[in-house]
Amino acid sequence: MPSRTKETIIYKVNQACRGSGYLCGTPGRQRYEPNLYLPDARLCIIISGEPVISSARYPHYEFDRHYAQNGAVVVGLDEAGRGPLAGPVVSAACILDLDNPIDGIDDSKKLRPQKRELLYDRITAGAIKWAVAIIDVATIDRINILNAALFGMFKASKELNEENAIYLVDGNRPVHGLQPQVQIVKGDTKSASIAAASIIAKVTRDRYMLKLADEFPEFGFSSHFGYPTKKHFEALMKFGATKYHRRSFAPVKKALENGREYGRID
Repeated sequence: MPSRTKETIIYKVNQACRGSGYLCGTPGRQRYEPNLYLPDARLCIIISGEPVISSARYPHYEFDRHYAQNGAVVVGLDEAGRGPLAGPVVSAACILDLDNPIDGIDDSKKLRPQKRELLYDRITAGAIKWAVAIIDVATIDRINILNAALFGMFKASKELNEENAIYLVDGNRPVHGLQPQVQIVKGDTKSASIAAASIIAKVTRDRYMLKLADEFPEFGFSSHFGYPTKKHFEALMKFGATKYHRRSFAPVKKALENGREYGRID
């Protein structure tokens, strides 16, 4: 006797093109049926077997599946904090379960802080593996911010210890020492794994900067997170550069040249 089937809702994907197919499945667990033909009905009920993931509902995941060929494990790499005048740059690596999508994953810059925090918890709980690398100000000043971010991606990826990986890197610069890899411009808007890494990196760095905000309340790190805002410039000139400011960055260098060092201003 056949196993019991589930009632499944069918949604038409593109009414303008009958050949575009339909989404089949219960909410949150759907499959794409490109060859399914249903007369112009927008919604109907059929009986089907166990539903699977919809490529139309999760395009970021479908993008990653393209690279998950012959058993390859997709690793997304991204960073947060290249632009600030203060604080570390944080890089992250993430391996998602591509068969179990997490709703809402997107470029961290597009998400509100509360949504990023929520997704951070979901990603770190549901990912197969993830890791972060926090690259301090001294390293940034020594090797420059771009190299520091790329070094952080390398370091985070090595924490995963994944032998059969293919690395998807946000941007157009290669991460030396990782093969095979693909550089993807605006990758955090295309790849679920890169977007997940961007969220992990962003939330990790924001939490770090909130701790600095407690230590240096006069700088307002809780509002600008070290980025070059008017408030930050004013605080830098009034109170001087802290040990967490990037001395290789022009505004910080200028403040130090003018004798504005935190704790040493008369």
